[in-house]
Formats: sequence, structure tokens, C-alpha cells
Amino acid sequence: MADLRKISSGSLPYVNVSRKVSFQGKVFILLCIILAEPGGATTHWVVTEDGKIQQQVDSPLNLKHPHDLVIFMRQETRVNYLKKLEKQLVAQKIHIEENEDRDTGLEQRHYKEDADCVTAKVPLGDLDLYDGTYISLQSKDISPEDYVDFRSPLPPDLEKPDCARVFELPYSIHSFQHLRGVQEQVNLTSPLLSKEDPIFGSLSHKLGRSMDEVGHGIQQGLLRNSSSWVLYNLASFYWRIKNEPRRAVDCVVRALHFSPRQHKDLALVNMANILHRAHFSADAAIVAHAALDLTSDLLTSHYTLGNIYAVSYSTISRCTEYNPGDNTLKRFHLFPSWFLMEYTQDRQPQTSSCTTSSSGFINNCSSIIPIEAPFYIM
Repeated sequence: MADLRKISSGSLPYVNVSRKVSFQGKVFILLCIILAEPGGATTHWVVTEDGKIQQQVDSPLNLKHPHDLVIFMRQETRVNYLKKLEKQLVAQKIHIEENEDRDTGLEQRHYKEDADCVTAKVPLGDLDLYDGTYISLQSKDISPEDYVDFRSPLPPDLEKPDCARVFELPYSIHSFQHLRGVQEQVNLTSPLLSKEDPIFGSLSHKLGRSMDEVGHGIQQGLLRNSSSWVLYNLASFYWRIKNEPRRAVDCVVRALHFSPRQHKDLALVNMANILHRAHFSADAAIVAHAALDLTSDLLTSHYTLGNIYAVSYSTISRCTEYNPGDNTLKRFHLFPSWFLMEYTQDRQPQTSSCTTSSSGFINNCSSIIPIEAPFYIM
């Protein structure tokens, strides 16, 4: 037996261990990259026709949370529901295609025959739902000429009403400063005013020969009396005409702050219009409802609230909450477009009004006022 102590190290085969380890590490990393590239997280695998096993991410059996036992147990129920829903949609599609040309003149015939449509003369979708409204000071037996000095000589540089500089208003929930539209007034924008907008008649020509002269007179009046709710309302009218909602909000919150209770409706309707045109219709509805509790001018307040609800997003979600019934015409007396939708559903229940003949007025769904709104409770 050979003595192991006599075997020299030179007689053993030499192996570069470090190089072998390095080579194996590179091979391992390469395999990880190759295998990981096509891989994806999935919980549903299927066997193809050629015998391959592959993932199916778009399957209803694929789980986003495979660790959730409850979701896993409800998997079969969800799949059955999806299959049932698919059959319903296919059936509706077939029914729509079969009936889309059955009554193509329904919309036009209704507009010609319905008493409300004849009175309105134009479909609801063609109306300007941002039509400006206001309560005049004259309706409260107040003369703006008593508050604005229009007889004094004018300087070369005319000033504009700056309500924020005239009076620093403390935060008050009673001035609706908690509303998002008021808090974000710096970012308020509004569409261009129509030349026929009623707001252009809010300031009397007696106050000045031009709008700049009127604005200067209002500013001078505010500098003399920084707590005049009349002047703040006039200033908000001025900025509404100039189509600058941010400056208009500055003035109307101060008008509301200083107004006596019996005259707060003027500022509230003013604020509702500003917020509505700036696309804060939800805030505008809150303010308009507050005006209804105080106002003696119910016509203006209801009309303002009607316009707000007609473009409010919240009414869109209510379109599918109502079912056809005998009271449809009574509930939607002012909105015959909804009657058209109900009428079509009654005649073709499976189409949900989605026929070619009703496609023109189904878009008026966003123009429906909720039933509980006081505007149209008959």
C-alpha cells in the first residue's frame, strides 16, 4: 500500500477551481435570464391542441390575488355570471339589429306632436344650459345709482373692482368658502359668454357710458364703503360680464357675507351661476338650493337650479334608476326627451332605447333633472 505522505503534489491532476466556479455562475445567470424572459405571473394554464401547456392571462379563471381563498372559492360563480352576461349582451345586440329600422320617425314625430316640445320650440339638447341668471337689485326696490357716483369727473386711468383688496374676508362657512369651487377659485375658467346672455342687462347704462366707467364707479364706491353688499353684488355682475370667474367669486363671497338674510338670495343665485359656468355644478346646486330657502324670486331660482341639474353629472347615473310607468309624463312633464326614452323601452324592452331611431335623444340622458328636485314637482 502506497504511503500517501510520499505522494507529491506535483503528481496530482491540476484543476482550476476558481475558473470552474466562475464558468458555472455565468451559465446559471444566463439560464435565469432565458427562463425569466418569457415568464409571467398567471394562475390559469391551459393545454393547447398540439399538447403544449401555456398561460392564459385573459381568462376569467385568472386570479389577481391567488392567495385569497374566498375569491378562489367564488371562482365558479363568477365564471357562470360572466357567461350569462355574455348571452344577454349577444341577445340584446341581435334584438337591436332586428328592430333598429322599425320606427325611424319616432323622434321627429314626438317633437312635432308633444305639447311641451311645441311650446319649447327647440329640443332640450339645443338649449343653452349655461344661460346666465341673476336677481336684480331693482326687484328689491334698491337703486344702484344711489351707491355709485357716476357724476364725478373720471381720471385718465380707470380702476377695476378689486374686492379682495378692499376687504380681507375671514374664513366663513356661511359664505360657502368650504366649497371646492370657491377654494380653487384661482383655477376657475368658464366658456365664452353669448352676446344674448341675460347677464349683460344686470348693470344699468346709467352707471356709466362704458363698462370700464361702470367698473371704476363701483371700485370708488367700495373704497368709500367696504361693507356694502349692494356694491359687492354689482362688482360680481361686472366680473361676470367680463367673464372672469375668479374675480367674480372674490366679490360674491363678500356680498354674501354682508347681505342681510332677506337679500342673500341675490348673492346666492349669483354664486350658483359663477360656479355652474366654471363646471362646478355640484357646488352650484348646493348654493342654488340655499337660495330657494330664502328667495322671493322663485322663477329665477328654479330656472337656475334646473339648468344646473340638467348638466350635472350626478343625473347621468340616475338614468337607469327609473322604470316606465303611468306617471312618466307627470314626472317628466318638462323633459319630453326622457318620455321618448321611456316610450321606446316600453315598446322594445330589450333594446334599452339603443336603436337608431332613439340614438338622437338617448344622449339627453345627461339632461334629466332628478325627480326629487323641487324644480319640476308638479
